[in-house]
Amino acid sequence: MVWVTLLYAILVAGCFRFLQRGTHLPIAAPTRRIGVAAGLMSYGLSWLIIWALPLAPMALVSALRETSIVFAVVIGVVFLQERLSLARLASITTTLVGTTLLKLSR
Repeated sequence: MVWVTLLYAILVAGCFRFLQRGTHLPIAAPTRRIGVAAGLMSYGLSWLIIWALPLAPMALVSALRETSIVFAVVIGVVFLQERLSLARLASITTTLVGTTLLKLSR
């Protein structure tokens, strides 16, 4: 998990640097703090998923993990005033159907 996280961070930072070469946009301190907090929460939640795998059937853990897509769309639409597109509705529907099938297959 640690290696995957580190390699992913290096890859993302490298791509960002490559795509944004020649431009330098300062990042405000509050934005930086929020970004660091979001990254730490993501890392912690990944470890939580790994911890939960031996405690519950993999299908249930995976189903719960995938519901984050639903929460992300809801947060985006409700709090960030993002548009609810057909693609987002399809992702929610697919996630909920898949989660339901995983639960029922138990």
